[in-house]
Amino acid sequence: MRKLLALWLVGTLCTLGCSGPTGSTSKGPTGKDAAKTGPTGKSADTGKPTGTTTDDKPKTEDKPKTEDKPKTEDKPKAKDGSIKLDAPKDPVTVDKGKSKEVTVAVKCEDVDGDVTVSVDAGKGVSVKEKELTVKGGEVKVNITADATAKAGDKVDVKLTAKGKNVKEPVTTTIKVEIK
Repeated sequence: MRKLLALWLVGTLCTLGCSGPTGSTSKGPTGKDAAKTGPTGKSADTGKPTGTTTDDKPKTEDKPKTEDKPKTEDKPKAKDGSIKLDAPKDPVTVDKGKSKEVTVAVKCEDVDGDVTVSVDAGKGVSVKEKELTVKGGEVKVNITADATAKAGDKVDVKLTAKGKNVKEPVTTTIKVEIK
């Protein structure tokens, strides 16, 4: 019990410090500076107010703290946007020499401006538009199977979406089967 009381007393003293019974600290100089201060609050050696050095520059503790200045990094950051592409899950069949229109949903959240969707067709197929611009909603991709393509070939058409405040491009693939 005595140890507990002693720990509490030491903890209280460490927390409050030795500031006296009212919690106020001494305003006057202490230690060596107390002997050098005259009755007017000025240094007995130089005649200047205490708290200054002999070259009239304030001591470092008299300077305003940098943490008192408003922080510029507290400004709200622009929110990152996100894009989601929903392409058909099943392979799309296209006859040799024919075209087929495929719809891909473009879902945007907090994206500034337009979304650019680039289309990269694999060997054996071609696309009408290499790049599409949309604000959200859907894009229609016209896929044409080459007349020289072999029936049964499976080709990927890759879509990549980018937005102004989207960190990473988003990709999806349309699987095409040539008939």
